[in-house]
Amino acid sequence: MWESIMEYKWLILILSETISWIGTFYAAYARYWINSSIHFKIAGSIILIVDYIPQTILAVFNYLEKSKIDTFTLSTILLLILVLIFGKKIDNKLKEYVTKQKEKGIKNLYQLIYKK
Repeated sequence: MWESIMEYKWLILILSETISWIGTFYAAYARYWINSSIHFKIAGSIILIVDYIPQTILAVFNYLEKSKIDTFTLSTILLLILVLIFGKKIDNKLKEYVTKQKEKGIKNLYQLIYKK
């Protein structure tokens, strides 16, 4: 089982990052647009479960399997470091964007997407 998971580790990494970014935008929507603490916590949990935990586990098992830091392990470490360094800045930019859109009078996400 681990062999097949490790065979598709790059695909798993890309998919988990994609889901994480979708979750990040949803978390910003929930936190700053609809002011929902519950939706924000759900989005944060999804990001943690789908992205950070699997990435860390894959990186550890990849390191244990290869006994050295290869491109995959280094990529995963760099992604986690980037989140720690730039996560707050990204959150602040999303907050500014959503606040500006709310001030313009856009009533819902549909109007935001389709600019009607």
